[in-house]
Amino acid sequence: MSTREIVDAKPVAPQLSITTRLRVEGEDAEALWELYRAAMGPLDQVAAMIHLESRELMMQRFADPRITKVVGWDGVEPIGLGLITNDFSAVDDISADFFVNAYPEHAERDAIFYGMAVLVKPTQRGMTMFSRIYIEMWQIPARVGGVLIFDTCKFNRDNFGADDIIAHIASNFPNSSWSVIDQQTWYAAELPEPLR
Repeated sequence: MSTREIVDAKPVAPQLSITTRLRVEGEDAEALWELYRAAMGPLDQVAAMIHLESRELMMQRFADPRITKVVGWDGVEPIGLGLITNDFSAVDDISADFFVNAYPEHAERDAIFYGMAVLVKPTQRGMTMFSRIYIEMWQIPARVGGVLIFDTCKFNRDNFGADDIIAHIASNFPNSSWSVIDQQTWYAAELPEPLR
């Protein structure tokens, strides 16, 4: 049997790829919404902050050219997504002033980027797609000598080794560093009886 016959006889898995887009609409946006819902929905049960945004808001973000979409593909199926922007008007619930004050030189150059989300299809977790999307997202600010700001919940830090992943990815970028710049701590006071 020739090499060509062997190759023709054995099915080949679809090619994994990454694309970077400013707008995603139509069928691709619908597929990304389903991916987003499947990946982020369960976090609302284990994290205090809401992770699953509304369909309407996500469709707006998919179409918003201020937000770069890094999409991971398995053939024609989207299996991963990263959202990143350097336009803080596209992001809710963060303080642009905090970041401008912390990184004034980067702010002057519009080189502060916010990683809004990174997610991968649940059946693809533990594979390479998360790292591939994450690295491509980091490349965006690295190309302009920028800084990347992002957050993660305690669940992801504890259960997926987020700090180790961040350290590993940062180690690939020459002269890079990373640190925790802020934390939000949630408290619970159980009060079975009132003061007397």
